[in-house]
Amino acid sequence: MFYDIGYIEKYGSGTIKIIELCKQHGIPSPEFKEVFGGFSVYFYKDIYTEENLRKMGLNERQIKAVMYVKEKGKITNREYQELTGVKERLATMELSDLVVKSVFEKYGVTGRGTYYAVVKAQRPHETRNKGAKNGAKEITYKRIKGILEEFVGGRKKGIAINHVIGQIKSAVVHAILNRGDGEYIIKQVDVEIKEGKLFPYGPLSKEEMLKRLEEINREFKKIKWDKDETGKS
Repeated sequence: MFYDIGYIEKYGSGTIKIIELCKQHGIPSPEFKEVFGGFSVYFYKDIYTEENLRKMGLNERQIKAVMYVKEKGKITNREYQELTGVKERLATMELSDLVVKSVFEKYGVTGRGTYYAVVKAQRPHETRNKGAKNGAKEITYKRIKGILEEFVGGRKKGIAINHVIGQIKSAVVHAILNRGDGEYIIKQVDVEIKEGKLFPYGPLSKEEMLKRLEEINREFKKIKWDKDETGKS
């Protein structure tokens, strides 16, 4: 309604501005929810409370690790194993999941020098240098990539292909990502599967994961884009 009467520029532009302002002031990005037929925005000084972490779908081991990092500053794979009592493979999967959910950021590539730390909100001078819109794009990119990884890895059995495709198209329509970004996300997940960097959450083989990704890619290619939705001329 507000768009039709000229009170807003375009659908979705307000949420982008809210995220930009949060990053400019060095606070976590807000949470958007549809409640009781309306729309609510939740702002947090510290998003990494036990209550919020549970809402994000973290298990008790992961929450324990986040509390550990808030106190110690970082955590390694070995420290995660010792803290939670799990084996290396499960530790790697759960730490990777924390990275996908934008709770942890990974430092280093492989080996003993690799560690994980809580993702920090950008300070005003950092945001000005990089551009606030890039911050919104980065958050959206990680969220969509995480949804795609959960789908192909079998984490959420109820998640539908249309939901994944809808998330990508929505980001493109609202000018946060362009079509090329969507193609790149799919390609990146493809590489991760083939290189053994993306682990399934159940008894799925690499071939089955690639088959699920191909279904996404096939549906993505079926989308009929308007010229101004693709981010390309």
